[in-house]
Amino acid sequence: MLLQTEGRIYLHEQRGFSAGTGFNSFHTFNYGQYFDESRVPFGGLKVFNEDVLVAGESLKMQIQEDCKVMILPLVGGIELKRKGVESEFLGTEQVVFFLGKKDSEYEICNPYQAETVSFLQIWLRVEEVSSTLEDTTKIVSFNLSTKNELLPITTQRDTIFIGQYDGRTDGSYSLKNPRNGVFVFAIAGVFEVQDRLLHPKDALALWNFSELENAVVEFEALSNEAVLLLLEIPLK
Repeated sequence: MLLQTEGRIYLHEQRGFSAGTGFNSFHTFNYGQYFDESRVPFGGLKVFNEDVLVAGESLKMQIQEDCKVMILPLVGGIELKRKGVESEFLGTEQVVFFLGKKDSEYEICNPYQAETVSFLQIWLRVEEVSSTLEDTTKIVSFNLSTKNELLPITTQRDTIFIGQYDGRTDGSYSLKNPRNGVFVFAIAGVFEVQDRLLHPKDALALWNFSELENAVVEFEALSNEAVLLLLEIPLK
């Protein structure tokens, strides 16, 4: 029998929502004007937004606190602009990371003339940020044609993974630290994760792995071409 961790499901249709000129934004956690008592950040995972940007439009973002920013295109590509840094184009099967200071800004542009793009914006807590925070941009490429395994997409420690799975294929993830939590997001397809059902764009937070004999997340893809994003997150 699979011993259960504690967990919370974030259904895609219950996410917060905001909109502006040419964009829609869906918030898993409290963000901007959206607030719900049950949508507090999950440990070091502060922001998890899915944004949709129409052709030719741009979205300016202001960093609210020192953090690591992660941007992952889902459909199409984006152009990332930051002050003092050469602009970067980011396509599908790529992810960008950079460290940002509080009150700094960056801009995401849709470079296409007739295509809408979508992407994830994820802000992660930075431990013990110094006044000389390294302000570099790092792009990591991955290949989802390597199926049925979790691919690390971080630039340093392997704590963020993505994978594409065939239907009825099992997978598992062993935590680096059982005191951490795990956040799972179904990018595409349907998954069962620790006996919880996730449809596309649903998310699941899991914790209290230290209470189990083995700190392992088990999952199964229930549809073909199913894509899963998994993050191991410090909770304190």
